[in-house]
Amino acid sequence: MWILKRFKNSDMIETIDDEIHISADKKTYCYKMADIVKLVILTTDQGPVFDDVALLIMVKETFFVIPSENYLFEKNSV
Repeated sequence: MWILKRFKNSDMIETIDDEIHISADKKTYCYKMADIVKLVILTTDQGPVFDDVALLIMVKETFFVIPSENYLFEKNSV
């Protein structure tokens, strides 16, 4: 079963050594970097009228989506 988590501004993601720590929907997740199955940049091609870009992180059976309007998108794109 696939699970989709869309990041809100209250959520957090950070990397520590070879682990990814994610707090989303009041739950905490911890994965090894090797658990990342796919990283994808999504676009709907509706910009600049609508915010149309997101980062998708697929870890095991969970999809985490960070929309570009979320402060984490810019913070982690450096």
